[in-house]
Amino acid sequence: MIILDRKVDMVTPMLTPLTYEGLLDDVLKIDSGLIKVSTDIIDPQESTDEATPPPNNKNNAKTTEDRPTHMTLPLNDMDTLYVEVRDQHVEKFGTFLQNQAKALKESHANFSDKNKDLTELHQFVKQIPIFTQSLKSLTNHIHLAELVKQTTERSEFRQRW
Repeated sequence: MIILDRKVDMVTPMLTPLTYEGLLDDVLKIDSGLIKVSTDIIDPQESTDEATPPPNNKNNAKTTEDRPTHMTLPLNDMDTLYVEVRDQHVEKFGTFLQNQAKALKESHANFSDKNKDLTELHQFVKQIPIFTQSLKSLTNHIHLAELVKQTTERSEFRQRW
């Protein structure tokens, strides 16, 4: 352990975590590369019309009683999107995630053409797991970015810095 006198290092206490990873740590407390997030933030329930009863199919959507209250998400190098966005400044990571969403949408739209031959369809099918993982990662990070934005816009957060 190294102990520094504030006379030697006067700048560090004035630094603020204005990167995506720094703000996630400040808001959700990263612990050993994992964050614990409310399930309602990562996977919000769709609002249902009260007049329409939910379906009774047991294999369909989980009920609120079946849902865990929290999810643990890894923040590591296995998530390529996180690797790209973790050091982004607070002013840039929203735009970055938006551009990633547009790129995913365009890559999916390229294969919606009906005039594909079998080799192109085979290549597309091979890419489905990667596309699905990228979409899930993007969705998670968009929800986390929204949480970070809501938190950083509060006056209590701004008064701390």
